[in-house]
Amino acid sequence: MKSNITISLMWVFVFTIFGLVSVQGQNLKSDRGNPPWGAHLDLFKLSQPVMFMQRLKQESHPFLKVKQKTSTLQNTKIDTAVVSSVYVNPKRYTFLYANTGNEVASHIEDLKNGNWVNSTMDTVTYDSVGNRLTAVWKNWINGNWEYVSRNNYTYGLNRSILTSVEQTWINGAWINTDSSTYTYDSYWNKVALLKEKWDGSAWVNDSHEIYVYDSVGQISLSYRDLWNDTTWVSDQRYSYTYDANGNVLTGTIENGVRQDWVNFYREKYTYDTANNRTSYIGELWNNNAWVNSERYTYTYSSLGYLLTGFGENWVNGDWVNFEKGQYFYDQYGGIETALMESWEDSAWVNSSMSQYVYDNEGNANVGDFYSWNGQSWDQNHDGLLNVSYNYNLNQQYFTGYHVDVIYSKLSTEGVNNISNSVTRFVCSPNPASGSTSIILNLTAKKEVAMNLYGISGKKLQAIYHGELVRGEHKFKVNLENLPDGIYFATILSGTQTETIKIICTN
Repeated sequence: MKSNITISLMWVFVFTIFGLVSVQGQNLKSDRGNPPWGAHLDLFKLSQPVMFMQRLKQESHPFLKVKQKTSTLQNTKIDTAVVSSVYVNPKRYTFLYANTGNEVASHIEDLKNGNWVNSTMDTVTYDSVGNRLTAVWKNWINGNWEYVSRNNYTYGLNRSILTSVEQTWINGAWINTDSSTYTYDSYWNKVALLKEKWDGSAWVNDSHEIYVYDSVGQISLSYRDLWNDTTWVSDQRYSYTYDANGNVLTGTIENGVRQDWVNFYREKYTYDTANNRTSYIGELWNNNAWVNSERYTYTYSSLGYLLTGFGENWVNGDWVNFEKGQYFYDQYGGIETALMESWEDSAWVNSSMSQYVYDNEGNANVGDFYSWNGQSWDQNHDGLLNVSYNYNLNQQYFTGYHVDVIYSKLSTEGVNNISNSVTRFVCSPNPASGSTSIILNLTAKKEVAMNLYGISGKKLQAIYHGELVRGEHKFKVNLENLPDGIYFATILSGTQTETIKIICTN
């Protein structure tokens, strides 16, 4: 049986290697969903112990973190997705995009009596550099679209969010509900987040979060206070230590007790030479000492793909098997099979399995979630379906037991008319041995910076930094001294950032 601690430790603070996750990359309301861990704009999700890294979910591992932040020049987009569910009617999702690639609307329908019926719709507006300004949600009620809620955002320099205000549609008017205000240091690291509630006439304090960084921009300390009508009361505090490569070594949670901080939960991590996380141990504070709680170990392929995750619980002074995950991939790193097992009666027993089928461009066309009934695999429960596309550079999440996905591509005319200066950014050959070439095309004379990064986020080499004229350019990237694995080439031109994955097979 799963312990209460294990059940509650689900999602976590995610470290991104290219800076703060910004709101324009989220779909804040849609049930097709955010990644399970959310964005670290809201660090404190649970009052129970919080996992800093998700346990056996392949998408939480280092080589995929960049993809959640990355925009890509591949113009393949999800056009429609039909999701089957055990608990609700089948749903059809239809997406609409601007020529820039930003999703401007999504339409959700339910299958009822053999017909697709309107259910939910959201529309989004953006500013000239792609920041999300508004997001409006509507439900189909009695033959009409009716407003439900709305979010409004403002931004400062460096595309950093300044405010987020949520409103609800009540009796024909927008009524304030929640507000978030962000503060940054001179490096645009978020240092404070104030959350407020609307009491009917004014904003009232709700919570206040503070973030402290070390000399290289890593969060070393963060804490939250709650408002108790008259004063701020200490709630939780997080502290982190790192190794020389920026990997988290320890993460500690303390709870506020009578205006003092008391140890609660701690996790310790280890890594291999490629900066893949190989283990962590979770500990609880008990009788003035840290006591083992759970332990997870991981193995990887030569390309850095997670192959196995193995979990144990600390029971009566010894480690006892708990759960195990095994993962199999297509050539671009998309999951083909994810098998989960649990330890029962001194043996590993099947628990759940996810399977995906891809086309020759790395787009998942079909996804299935299965549960083990003791003798065979059944589709009698819903699970999280992670649809990878654009050669596994992008992901979309749905909840159900089966999904069919159809893709479309933005028109060439639309791509050529976008304001971004980089209209092509590719790598060939890929996979590559010894060396490869980066090819890019500029619509105008621009200052650009191109760099190569490892999966940990460490900068490995500067490919080019300077001014380039309009047209096509080609740069050789030397891979001879790099171990086999996955790397990322990133280009920055003005406000535009693009990243491509390079697979090295020396």
